[in-house]
Amino acid sequence: MLRCRRLFETRSGELNPVDTGTAPINESLALKGMEIYHNSSCAVCHGGLLSNSGSNAPDLRESAAILDLDTMKAILHDGVLLPNGMPQFKDLNDEEILAISEYARQVIRDTKPRLRLANQ
Repeated sequence: MLRCRRLFETRSGELNPVDTGTAPINESLALKGMEIYHNSSCAVCHGGLLSNSGSNAPDLRESAAILDLDTMKAILHDGVLLPNGMPQFKDLNDEEILAISEYARQVIRDTKPRLRLANQ
């Protein structure tokens, strides 16, 4: 059980996933988002399932920014976090950013039941 619990720990201790709301997940959009996320190298810093992979990048499962499209566009497309080391992705359009956000919602929702199980 300890090994499973470690999957849900962050640098600050226990994982605290953001609230993804109740809107249904658009599966085809989430799949497209997963492809973009991995093909754009997001997983190199943020991990394959949005969990930090040992870099200084935040655990996206705890980031409300991943769920706000205006914030996502400012970060990804406009590069507002360039001074913090976050690369800019000028080639991503609004639909692709929406797809990444939908993928994130899906991953976060899938994490919550496993988190409850690990904490039992």
